[in-house]
Amino acid sequence: MRVRGWVVAIMVGMLAACGNSDDKQTELEQLRFGSEGMQACVQSNAERFDWQTVAEFQALYCYYLDEMTSADGIEQLRAIYDLKLHHLPLTELAVAALPELSHVEISNTAIEALNFDSNAALRLLELERNAQLQSVTLGERTELASAKLLFNENLREIQMGHVPELQVMRAWFNPSLSVIRIASAPRMYGFSVQGNALTQLELNDSPWLGALYVEQNQLSVLELSGMPGLLKLSAADNQLEALDLSPVPEVWSLQLANNRLTHIRFDHNPLLREVDLTGNPLDEATRVYLDGINWIEDLTY
Repeated sequence: MRVRGWVVAIMVGMLAACGNSDDKQTELEQLRFGSEGMQACVQSNAERFDWQTVAEFQALYCYYLDEMTSADGIEQLRAIYDLKLHHLPLTELAVAALPELSHVEISNTAIEALNFDSNAALRLLELERNAQLQSVTLGERTELASAKLLFNENLREIQMGHVPELQVMRAWFNPSLSVIRIASAPRMYGFSVQGNALTQLELNDSPWLGALYVEQNQLSVLELSGMPGLLKLSAADNQLEALDLSPVPEVWSLQLANNRLTHIRFDHNPLLREVDLTGNPLDEATRVYLDGINWIEDLTY
């Protein structure tokens, strides 16, 4: 009887261990998502990295899945920090319930709007060639270090609050992008937004910003008071009618060709080395003023 008791105890223990193993292996498999493509992508990632639990599932990489028409259910994968979605028919994506989300790359989707206002850990954002994307809301993203938004043909506006860690932002050739607002980016040193349709740029509290590239937009006003450390300004091919350079005493390069400037002065910019004003309807008094300048190495107008 004693031996039989030991055998029974051992068998019960083995069955319990097997049951726990099965439960662990099937936790991800038991989750249900809004499309076959999403289901397949989650399964593929789990198999690739040998993940068995929700806590282990830290990255979702989905590419070229025609069946991924919905990502509903993604909120179940709360440990995701790395999200890459490319060439998918998605029209919506809700990421508010992903507290660890840090790196996001989304390209060639049909998503219309993205809101990262609740993703406090977001650090890197890349959005490219999302033809239906109209708005991106970032709010107070205290960890965001880099943002890149390229060739999103219907993107109309970008809104950011206080982004203390943002260092570089690029928004290139989004032909409908008319508004960018950034409340504060105290560590940003590079800002490049060429080839958009910007009519409004609010870039405040950016003392480290050294280079500002805003060429090929529709800006009629450009406020520089929030960037006292600016060294290089490239704003050619806009509609600037006036430009106050007194807030940027350290600037050494100005590319301002093909605007609507009639008047400009460099009284507060002793470090200027290159200035291009060609293609502007400068008035006679300004031309006389420029004719008398001999301290700028490369001055064309």
